[in-house]
Amino acid sequence: MLSGVCGACALALHTGTPCAPCSCVAGEISTTVEEADARSQVLERRVSVEADRARRWRYVWTAINGFSTAAPIAAIPFVSRDVRTDLVVGSVSSAVSTGFTVFWPLEVEGASERLAMASGLGPCARLQVYSAVAASAADDEVKRRAWPWHVVNFGVSAALGAVLAFGFRHPLGGVITGASGFAVGEAQLLTQPVALADEMSPPVSGWLLRPMGWVPAKERAFVVGAVFQGPFL
Repeated sequence: MLSGVCGACALALHTGTPCAPCSCVAGEISTTVEEADARSQVLERRVSVEADRARRWRYVWTAINGFSTAAPIAAIPFVSRDVRTDLVVGSVSSAVSTGFTVFWPLEVEGASERLAMASGLGPCARLQVYSAVAASAADDEVKRRAWPWHVVNFGVSAALGAVLAFGFRHPLGGVITGASGFAVGEAQLLTQPVALADEMSPPVSGWLLRPMGWVPAKERAFVVGAVFQGPFL
């Protein structure tokens, strides 16, 4: 019944006839097909812009961390033996950061592909998917800058510094390695894009699992799949 109402509303919009609000519901919000389509376009632009930011951030930090990994190794033949251990440990610290940066991108980088998968849905179902994808990517941004990551950064930096200071009896090298590794890690965390998370406030994730009676039956499986399979694409 609801899909029939939305279909009639879409037909009315196409013919230029004034359209009564159809049963397009996103949480507590009821909207028309026209508004649902406009909101979907706004979300699509926001996600696309943020994906570009996230990609640039990852490329820049991959270059920085990659250089910090390679440069100490390249310098080993030109320094005294006492310094070589410090360079190797510093390189290992940067290599860990490089690995995380390269192989664990922000979720928003792949969000545009998920939006494209839903581009053929009706306006109401498309708004549901777009909102879900944007909310999930925004939530990922928040989690990736949350306090546990700062603790992990401190722990890894402190552990590598301790290896130098106590394992190899290079206290000064341990302090330098630990402090510099922590500082660089914090800089990477604090420059991570979070604009999408700011724009998605208040969060819309609370209604993602609510009943989707207003979505046409043939589209429900697609909506659920698009929402939940994104992180595994």
